[in-house]
Amino acid sequence: MAILCNHQKTVSKAAELGLEQLADRLTLLKKQKAELQGLRKALKNKDDKAVKAFAKDDSGENAQEKAKVGIDKAKAAVEKAKTGDEKVAATKAMEAAKEALKKARADSASGQHRFKSTPNIESVEKRIEIWADKIRKLELDIRNKDDNKEVALGTSKINYCDPRISVAWCKRCEVPIDRIFPKTLRDKFVWALSVPPDWNFAAITGKK
Repeated sequence: MAILCNHQKTVSKAAELGLEQLADRLTLLKKQKAELQGLRKALKNKDDKAVKAFAKDDSGENAQEKAKVGIDKAKAAVEKAKTGDEKVAATKAMEAAKEALKKARADSASGQHRFKSTPNIESVEKRIEIWADKIRKLELDIRNKDDNKEVALGTSKINYCDPRISVAWCKRCEVPIDRIFPKTLRDKFVWALSVPPDWNFAAITGKK
């Protein structure tokens, strides 16, 4: 509907940043898949040195816990700060702790494909399939977001589509209505929320 009616919007910086982050995520997943394929080869060749090098490193998870403690301490310092210098120091400590948590999460994410103990070939092949599925889904998500980044999808939903169609679909497919309509729209379309799952627009128009 939005595409047919040419409902357009300006691409926001947030949307562009979101696409960049998804692209980075896709690059990471592909790199991880390649490493898993290398691990499978090492296992087949009984290359113990290469297999051992693939062992999971828990330092990222430990760093996350440490960073979270740092954030809690920084929050306490912000609350206790009274003088200007104390407030500046507390703010800097908070920024540093948040940056440390961000880096720790990135490090942890980069090792999510690894195994804590030496796996067998079957386990590695299964994980390769999981990563391949993640890549396919993310590629589809990126393509959809990129194709629709200039399309104002909300205009049709708010002004052109009968909300009862969406409500009936949600009930029929057991999708929470708040996934489709935020609170402001649920309040606006309160008259449509009582339709049953089998409600059919054709039934009131006489058209099929």
